[in-house]
Amino acid sequence: MIGALLSAVVAAAILLTGATAHDRGTDQGGASSQERQCEGCGWRPAVVEVSGDPRDVLRKGPARSWPKGTIIVMHGGGGEHVQWCVSNFGLTAAQVRFSELAVEEGFAVFLLNSSSQVRDNQGRICGKIWDDEVRDRPNLDLPFIEQVIQQVIPSPRPADSEDAIFLTGLSSGGYMTVRAAIHFNALVTAFAPVSSHRSRISNIVRAAASARIA
Repeated sequence: MIGALLSAVVAAAILLTGATAHDRGTDQGGASSQERQCEGCGWRPAVVEVSGDPRDVLRKGPARSWPKGTIIVMHGGGGEHVQWCVSNFGLTAAQVRFSELAVEEGFAVFLLNSSSQVRDNQGRICGKIWDDEVRDRPNLDLPFIEQVIQQVIPSPRPADSEDAIFLTGLSSGGYMTVRAAIHFNALVTAFAPVSSHRSRISNIVRAAASARIA
């Protein structure tokens, strides 16, 4: 059922890719109005420091244990993690329903927010996307994802929970899903990129696999 619902968000993902991210507010610790809405629906915020930069996470899980494991979700390019926990317009409704259904079925869901600091090979800012390509510089997002897997998830995970880790993402998040799954293959149980072009996925797979061997 989760797989069917994830497929159902593809159309919305195509439209959301490139959407303008909401500005963060300056009150209540810098939380945006959308983040506060998510908190009102039971989502717990966390800030992860990665190389001195704060990175945002929202999480929600079953009350007692996480019998199905944990799903890490990465949004599409130009988007925000809050688009998976609150829907103020119709296009994100399927994404929010995916997250809520996952929790209902026994998964914990961790929503990760990308940065706006990714640069191309010429040093130009690429916008609010994931750092999915293999470049001749340290990756901005792999340390973030590793810290989430190794520290942020285990900390609140109740006893008797399943420790399986699943990755999914839309468009830019889908490419980062593939990149992270290859890099952390021993830590990831399964992964599912959505609305991500097959030829670019193949390029990422080859480059990421070569980088691991090197």
